[in-house]
Amino acid sequence: MVERQFSKLHTRVRFPPPAPLPFAREGALLIDLGALVDCAGTAYWRRKKAVEFPNDRRNLEAAEELERLAAELSLLEGSKLHVRLDKCFEDEDGVMISMSVINEILRQVGFSRWYGTGDELLQAVVDACAD
Repeated sequence: MVERQFSKLHTRVRFPPPAPLPFAREGALLIDLGALVDCAGTAYWRRKKAVEFPNDRRNLEAAEELERLAAELSLLEGSKLHVRLDKCFEDEDGVMISMSVINEILRQVGFSRWYGTGDELLQAVVDACAD
């Protein structure tokens, strides 16, 4: 119990200890999956690289692959994998590490990484961010 004396005229009042705060994200909305795993933004960047390096078809092919994956990821909004990924963004350190990991994974799509489905990509992202 915490005791506080308000003035000499008042007696001491006992306050119970504060209740533990609930989990900060409890009841909060999930961060938009397209914002967490920005395939569309990376596809746009790849299209710009395709203009910059017109003889390298990999940039254009990677952009098309990323656009396909973006469409598939949109169907996974609210999925268990989305919830798991969202938990990686609970604190500032998690945000910085996860964004760096996700950006690196997306930059490699069509060059050294390939995913058959958006679900495979999201699983790889969650696994990498959870490590």
